[in-house]
Amino acid sequence: MSEEDEKSYFKNWLESQEKRFHCGHFGLNKIAFSAFLEGIKYITLKSNDIDKPKIVVLCGSSKFVEIMAVAQWLIERDELAITMGLNLLPQWYPNCPPDHLAEHEGCASLMDELHLRKIDISDEIFVVDWDNYIGDSTSNEIKYAEKKGKRIRYFSSDIIGQQVCKLIVSSNGNVLL
Repeated sequence: MSEEDEKSYFKNWLESQEKRFHCGHFGLNKIAFSAFLEGIKYITLKSNDIDKPKIVVLCGSSKFVEIMAVAQWLIERDELAITMGLNLLPQWYPNCPPDHLAEHEGCASLMDELHLRKIDISDEIFVVDWDNYIGDSTSNEIKYAEKKGKRIRYFSSDIIGQQVCKLIVSSNGNVLL
């Protein structure tokens, strides 16, 4: 059942209950009936919130796409969130540069705009500020998210970032990246 169908069904059900009340099925206690209806509305709204996982958009330089991929996996695995971010393409992708693919393919401004639309539908952003680096595009995304009232998390101060850093350093202290 679509969300619109659910709303219609709920609205019809409420109207039928109101008609039953007016026909005397609920007695004469208007306050109790009103509280009953408000309780149903509250439970319905709350259950809709609980059933939907949060949406997290990862922001950061494409220089750190491998770090972002691991952070994205950990957020999905540990927080059961829906994540969106950069695409990690294999080296066999035609003329695949190590970073800045959108600029290489001439679609950077379109991808920047698409990323803002991802932020629009998100609950929060996760900024991969590896080595305290935040580029111009990421800076614009942070400002946009702030303007939209989105929660902003930073790799450098988040438990997910700490977990990624532990994975990067091998058990004998050698840096894997």
